[in-house]
Formats: sequence, structure tokens, C-alpha cells
Amino acid sequence: MTMASRSRSSVLILLLIFSLVSGAHAGGVSSPDTPPSDGVNTSISADYFYSPTCSQCRQVRPLVDALAREYPQAGIRYREIYFNATNREIFRDVVDRYGIESETIPLLLLGTTALVGEKEIRDGLGPYVAPATMKRLDQSDIRLSLIRFAESGDRAYRSDTVSHNSPSSRGAEVTVASVLVAAAVDSVNPCAIAVLVVLLAYLTSLRDRKKLLGVGIVYIGTVFVVYLLSGLGFFAVVQTYGIAETVSTFAGLVAVAAGLVQMRDALLNRDGFSLSIPASKKAAIGRYVRRASIPSAVALAALVSVVELPCTGGMYLAVLGLLSSRMTFADGFLYLVLYNCVFVLPLAFILLGVYFGGSPDRVDAWRVEKRRGIRFAIGCVMLGLGGAMLLGLL
Repeated sequence: MTMASRSRSSVLILLLIFSLVSGAHAGGVSSPDTPPSDGVNTSISADYFYSPTCSQCRQVRPLVDALAREYPQAGIRYREIYFNATNREIFRDVVDRYGIESETIPLLLLGTTALVGEKEIRDGLGPYVAPATMKRLDQSDIRLSLIRFAESGDRAYRSDTVSHNSPSSRGAEVTVASVLVAAAVDSVNPCAIAVLVVLLAYLTSLRDRKKLLGVGIVYIGTVFVVYLLSGLGFFAVVQTYGIAETVSTFAGLVAVAAGLVQMRDALLNRDGFSLSIPASKKAAIGRYVRRASIPSAVALAALVSVVELPCTGGMYLAVLGLLSSRMTFADGFLYLVLYNCVFVLPLAFILLGVYFGGSPDRVDAWRVEKRRGIRFAIGCVMLGLGGAMLLGLL
């Protein structure tokens, strides 16, 4: 064979190999290690929304972590929403776009599928990360079925399958107006006003307006701080242990019971109300009043905040139960600050009135005169609020 013939043969062989390779690719031949696309996008976008104080988030986190390990192409983004404002805005956008009734966590957005609550996430991800399944199916088949699942959206949010904890989808949304109404009603409670009036009456007798204003501000400020911190502590415990629904039900029962007692005492015109500051604590309160100093004002406010809980705690507990079952800690914090600002507002007005020449005796006379009506109104609001919580309307 001549040199020219050998050259032509080599060229023909190379062209044949090239055509076979090209034909294989054109015909869809794939590597055994590469799963057929079957028209499905082989990438998944995933966002996991959680909070460090959410017990359900901690329970499903190993499942999400397993998904991230087995399917790195999912590129799961972990989005903490309580302390990260950007993640919180993204979370709210997802809630709005998917028509989710309440801001419920944990939430996993996998492709176009939204899994909400512990049960949804476990049921949705379980088949793809369970060890038994991994042994039974080929990895590429599992990957493609997961992609189809993520893009199908057939397990997108359904209100009847949301897990019942942290926060719940049950009932209506808590609004600023509802919190304002509850705080305003609670703020005119005779128990909350009585001790301040006694303190101001004693301070007025000292004829020291500067001291009156200073002690009064410290007293009101301490009441605000004690109530706020107790509410935040309660909120954190409920969120951490995932007992929002249980607490909400208990708070509803307490509100109904306290409301009925308030209404009964008001209608029967009892001299001593069942829900009031215990008589055994009045002597200690009197001692702190007579000291009339900044430290005694702090101690007095802290003592009063604790011992008047039977009188004012029913409304606050109901609101706390409502907030902890509907909101994240970050949002609930703002509502609690608002509630307590309104709660101490009448106390601030009374202090300013007395400072500018008003009489504590006139305030106390008004308190005694309106006590029955105020108690009855508070009882009605508490009964309605507790009943609505128990019936699932709130």
C-alpha cells in the first residue's frame, strides 16, 4: 500500500470514529453514571426557614441535613428568621406567594414545593433520605424522583396538614388593633392603679414635687420592665419547647374563668374582690410606700407586679398565649413592647396629673366609683377573648 493510500485510510478511519461518537451523542447515549434527564431539570433550589428557639425546627433539622448531604445539587440555603431581617423578609415573601395562612416554621421550599411544619417535611422528605429507601433504589433514580417531586408542587401548602406547633395556623391573625384593645382594657384595671395612687398620695404629703416625679417615673418604669421581661420569658419557653397550642388552650381557659369571676364580683358588688391584691401583701406594700425612695420604688413596683397577677394576669396571659401560638419571637417582642407601653400609659397620665397639681384623692375617688363598671367590662372582654381562643376563632 502506497503512502497516499495509507493516508486516505487513516483519514477515513478518523472520520468514521468521529461520526460514531457524534451519532452516539445525537442519539442520547449517556454515561452509566449520569442519570437520564427525561426532560427534567437536574438542579434544585431549596430554602430551609427555621429558628433556634423552635423545637420542631430542631427535630427536622437532621432530615434537612441528610438531604443536603445526599443531594448537594440542591444547594440548600439555611435561613434563620428570628434575628436575620433579610431572611425574615424572604420568608414572608414565600408565605405571601404560596398563600400560607400564618407564618409557620419550620418551612422548606424545595423547588416549587413548599413543605410547612414538621409533619409535612417528614412526610415529604422521608422517602428520599431514609436508609432503607437508599438501599432499595438506585441513587440516580432517587435523584430524579426527588427533582420531579420538587418541581411538581403537589405537596404545596395545605392548611389541614400544618403541624400544630410554633406558630399555629389555627384561628385568625393577631392584629395590632386587637393587642391595643386588650392592653387598653387591662391598663384601667383598678388593681394596677390603686398602689400608684397610694404612693402618689404619700409623696404629695412630703411636698417635694421633684421627688414625686422621680419616684413615680422609676415605679412606672419598673412595672413596665417586669411585665415585659416576664412576657418575653414566657414567650421564649413556649417557643423553645413547642407547647404553643397547649399554652394557648390553657390561657383561654384561664381568661374565661377570670372573666366570669370579675363579672360575678362586679354584679354582686362585693367589698373585697376575689381577684385583687392579697391582704397579706398590703402591709409590705405600705412599708415600701412610706420609704418613698428610688430603691424602694423599684422594690415596690416589682412586688406589686407579682402580687397583682391574680387581678391583672388573666388578660396578659391570654394575650401571651395568643401571640406565642401565632408569631415568631421577633414579631411577638414588638407586640409585647406595644402592649406594655399601653398598659402603663394611664399610670403615666396619673403621675403627670398629680405632678402638675392634681389630687391623688380625686383619682382614688374616681377609681372606687367606677370600680364595678370597670371590673364588669374587663370581665366581658376576658370572657370573649378566652371563648374565642377556645373556639378557634382567635
